[in-house]
Amino acid sequence: MDNHDIIQIAKLANLTPVKVGKFSNKAYYFTTANHKFIIKEMDQKAIDIYQILKYVNANIFYENHIIKYLDKTYYIYLFLDNKGEEKTKIPHIKEELKQVHSLTRFDVSLKKKEYQNLTNLYKILDSRFSLIEMNMRILETSSLKGDYTWVYLSKYNIILEAKKIMEKLQNKLHKDIEASTDLTYALNHSNPSVSHFKDKYIINYNNAYFGFVVSDIAKFYVENDHIEINWYEIINPWLNEYKKDIYKTYFKFLVLYIYILNINTETMLNYESLNKYIQITNKISNFCTVFKNYK
Repeated sequence: MDNHDIIQIAKLANLTPVKVGKFSNKAYYFTTANHKFIIKEMDQKAIDIYQILKYVNANIFYENHIIKYLDKTYYIYLFLDNKGEEKTKIPHIKEELKQVHSLTRFDVSLKKKEYQNLTNLYKILDSRFSLIEMNMRILETSSLKGDYTWVYLSKYNIILEAKKIMEKLQNKLHKDIEASTDLTYALNHSNPSVSHFKDKYIINYNNAYFGFVVSDIAKFYVENDHIEINWYEIINPWLNEYKKDIYKTYFKFLVLYIYILNINTETMLNYESLNKYIQITNKISNFCTVFKNYK
């Protein structure tokens, strides 16, 4: 897309661009006399998702336009800087997600396919734990130990504790699944971070999908876990609304699963990867403390 295309798309939205340019790898921008707008191309899946959200009257649109130009579809939305404390936005994002979940929810009876999907998660998890353990053995037996080596080894107990917790959660998940054959599915945003919350609206549903609501709640926590807020008070009442143990069990399992998978086993022995390793182990430790009642 060149500057001419950006100008033409803006004009189709009845907007007069003053300045245009590239915003990111997948987005462009233009400014008017008073505002800045972002342009993103939409694939057919994204178009379908926005049509669904519009149909159910979800509260997601903020001065936006869906424009067709040269056989392609583009989504234009007003850019806001998200000024202010991030933690004040968390309750609002929660309520917006709850609204979309409520408007698009449906119950799913678990079948053999869902059991197989869970088994596949276990296999991936076991493989990742094995690779982490192998790296730790290399550090332990190395004749050349630097300061960073001891940091890796001293934090390894956190990963081992997470592994024990996840093994217990796996066993409980099987029991919960047998007792809860019907689970609530809904439209998942898939990336509900504060960066996708503008004013009072959640934007960018381009990667949305229909799935288990807990997946979105877990991603909501992981994407915003750097924000200092009482996460237990945010998450626990939300999960209590579903009145089945499996929602809490899977939430804790999935958050830990995401953390463990974020450990890059290919580069974790490099000094450059140390900060990332410390961040993830600290997050795991904090999460297990905050949600210690989820067993």
